[in-house]
Amino acid sequence: MAILRPITKSQYEVSFTALGGPTFTAVFTKFSGINDNSDSSTYANGTGNRIYHVVGPRTADNVTLTAPYDPSIFKPLEEFWLNYNCEPITVTVTPRSCDGEGEAVGGGQYICYECQFVSITTADVDRESADVQEIEVEFTVNYFERT
Repeated sequence: MAILRPITKSQYEVSFTALGGPTFTAVFTKFSGINDNSDSSTYANGTGNRIYHVVGPRTADNVTLTAPYDPSIFKPLEEFWLNYNCEPITVTVTPRSCDGEGEAVGGGQYICYECQFVSITTADVDRESADVQEIEVEFTVNYFERT
């Protein structure tokens, strides 16, 4: 019998790669996950007392990534956003071992293709707060694979 060895939610590294362009890699502390779903409808067959279901086209919800904001680490991502012209990007999410160095047991990655940035949130100012500043990016996902 296999022994279950789940990984923690904090063990992910994320890379953004522009088509024919640069790659930005950082560790994000929150990843909304991939929610790939489809709409469904129901219908009656007209001759019986039964309702049937049909499933429509699939769509993936937008994905958000959040991390504590370090200006020296995330400046290249902010510059990437400022120069962004709606080109498709590839986003790779890699599970890491607890020490953050190697791949997690079982390995593999989530690779999101044909993504486009939707928003970036940074530079939230509150002079009465000691909360950690965060950066958040949101992007679309057209399709993905698990390697």
